[in-house]
Amino acid sequence: MRSALVLDTRSASVVGSHRSRHGGGVEEYSLLDVRYGGVMPWQNLKESFDKLLEATRDVSLTHATFLQKVEVSGWLDQISQLMRCATFTAKTCREERKAVVVHGSVGADTTSSTVSLAQLMLDPHFRTRLGFAQLIEKEWLHMGHPFGSRNGTFRGSDPRLVAPSFLLFLDAVHQLRSMFPFMFEFNDLFLMDLHTASACPKTGTHANYRTVLNWLTVHSNVCHIISSHCKVLLVSASQSPRACI
Repeated sequence: MRSALVLDTRSASVVGSHRSRHGGGVEEYSLLDVRYGGVMPWQNLKESFDKLLEATRDVSLTHATFLQKVEVSGWLDQISQLMRCATFTAKTCREERKAVVVHGSVGADTTSSTVSLAQLMLDPHFRTRLGFAQLIEKEWLHMGHPFGSRNGTFRGSDPRLVAPSFLLFLDAVHQLRSMFPFMFEFNDLFLMDLHTASACPKTGTHANYRTVLNWLTVHSNVCHIISSHCKVLLVSASQSPRACI
């Protein structure tokens, strides 16, 4: 049997805080090797995104000031941390032949992002339109990501549950595409259309689920021969998405 390790996408300090409040620790994995990813919890992600939006909407900023505000927002740091987690997962599975148990706070935000990105790196099928649609359905829809409450798109949404987790993942995919554009069958318009579908103002999370599923069903029927030229992709953890601005 292959050995395994646990990747907790949170930082060790956040895990300790959650454990003290009975919010989910890693005690059940005490016999395994545990690593920490340091990705910002979804509860704090909205503040980072709001700062990013503030920078993009201020037309009076100089180029240097704009880049400084983007840096201060911490959004790119979160993409970088997420990419590191995914790269670690992919390399551990591919090179060390170990299973990786990806652990997060609720299992439908940073967990889905990490395992989805790792599979994009490992399997060229998921870099095709059809494969990417299957990946979103498998790791986001079936795993219960609450699109409606995270986007705050239906009446009565709890503002405490709003977080752009799916958008962070799509931005990470965009950064990956920017570094390796010929390894993907789809482009940024494809990603933007998917985000629009996920944020469609419907009544309740189930309606958002159906909207995304319908979008995936339509778009997964479009396949191109370029997918046959995709190769296995492993991104160096030292590569930062900042270079792709």
